[in-house]
Amino acid sequence: ADPDVAAKVMAVGMSRVGYRHRSLILREFGTGEAFRFEDARRIVNADRDRHEARYGTTIGIQTGTQARRFYAVLAEALGSLGA
Repeated sequence: ADPDVAAKVMAVGMSRVGYRHRSLILREFGTGEAFRFEDARRIVNADRDRHEARYGTTIGIQTGTQARRFYAVLAEALGSLGA
């Protein structure tokens, strides 16, 4: 599999087409710090509300927590570059 092609397919699918439903695309979940990462899990997976014992919470909340941390690190790195 070609990583460049896979990245393009993922980007188009999540931003324009929707994998599980046409209304489930990135712009429907907000932007910047207001982005609803927990809900965006629904773009690809239907398990957002499933409780996962290893996390002690739902998959959506765990995914959102990890995504917010990643977003914060990227934002800080870009800020330090003057971007």
